[in-house]
Amino acid sequence: MKTHRLRSVSISAAVCGLLLLSAGPLRADNLIVNPGFERGEGGSIEDWNANPRNWKSGAKASIDKAEHHSGDKSLLLEMPQPLKSGERGFVLVTQDVPVEAGKSYNLRYWYKAQGLVKEDRAHKERGYANLAVWIFWLDKDHKSVGSPPHSWMSNIQTDAKDWVKVENTRHAQPGDGTPFRAPEGAVMAQIKLQMAVTAPDAAPKVWLDDVEFEEVGK
Repeated sequence: MKTHRLRSVSISAAVCGLLLLSAGPLRADNLIVNPGFERGEGGSIEDWNANPRNWKSGAKASIDKAEHHSGDKSLLLEMPQPLKSGERGFVLVTQDVPVEAGKSYNLRYWYKAQGLVKEDRAHKERGYANLAVWIFWLDKDHKSVGSPPHSWMSNIQTDAKDWVKVENTRHAQPGDGTPFRAPEGAVMAQIKLQMAVTAPDAAPKVWLDDVEFEEVGK
């Protein structure tokens, strides 16, 4: 009887371990849920907000099993068909995480990309295709707070054939510095992963994995 009980406990512990591993890399201080996109299938991305009503011109988000930095899956943002002149493609995936005003946070992620386009303003058929990562600061009523009410972390317009780590960068707000400090009134940080396309004939793909958002010092 005792042997049977011990065996049951061992099996239960092993199952729990496998379930935890399936969620992606384990960091006790990571506020992101499902950071490695291991939970989800196809266009169903668990724990993240991926509403197709916010997508434009055929751009889409899905779980990809072919590419991954760790685990078995990653998030794929893509424009399957090239845009026509004047069209704009857009896809957005977000997650809200709790924060405390006045505290500082680190944000990091890994990405791969193909088909991104550096912005061209000199020609008639100008445009770009980029990966942008933002932090929007929200109050208890889910309204924006702070001045500015967001931190623009990344504006990536160049391809990466191998996985690249991005951590605590700033775009267009270099004077604010990093890590990212939650402004007065903030109780939530909305992490935004987006791909925008305005360049004609562009059909980019961006993979993201192992997203981490953690309080500094924990």
